[in-house]
Amino acid sequence: MHRIGIDLGGTNIAGGICDAAGNIIKKASVPTFAARGADFVIADIIALCRRLVSDSGLSFDDIGSIGIGCPGIVFPPDGSIVSAPNINFTNVPIGKIIGAAFDVPVIVENDANCAALGEAKFGAARGVRNSVTITLGTGIGGGIIINGAIYSGSFFGAGELGHHIICAGGVACGCGNLGCWEAYASATALIRDTKKAAKNDADSAINSLCGEN
Repeated sequence: MHRIGIDLGGTNIAGGICDAAGNIIKKASVPTFAARGADFVIADIIALCRRLVSDSGLSFDDIGSIGIGCPGIVFPPDGSIVSAPNINFTNVPIGKIIGAAFDVPVIVENDANCAALGEAKFGAARGVRNSVTITLGTGIGGGIIINGAIYSGSFFGAGELGHHIICAGGVACGCGNLGCWEAYASATALIRDTKKAAKNDADSAINSLCGEN
């Protein structure tokens, strides 16, 4: 039996099909374009799943389940995204919608938790019972593994390490707080600070490399 994995990110939606041993046999990605709204993003995820299955020479009868890693606060019991500021999702029942499209079980989990579990099962934390994984991208995520299982906390919000405040009253973060780690060390923050530095130094190497754009 094969499985589809989807990584819903702030910049791209990445997808892959794995065989029973966890080997990726086909993968593809599309831009997220989150500003369009949840309906359009979910439609693209459904289209990506269909494309992966078709390109692999499979049918959905060969697919045992679909796993979706999403940014922000996720409520796995009903497969919904409670709040994901980087993609402007609030209370979106993504698991129910995609499950209805294919009549296949869909599991929805925080993306950094998925990464942490992946590292525990197949990667850098293999063979270790307890670990912490940090994910760097559009934002900063974190996943905590305790005794081999995801630690979700009382309300499924544990591991949101990017929203630990490291500078009281500091830079505004997409979550609404000030001074979050994500506001200083994510790819979004790096781009923001690079643009600012380049603007302040017209003769900088980066300005010449990018044509001041």
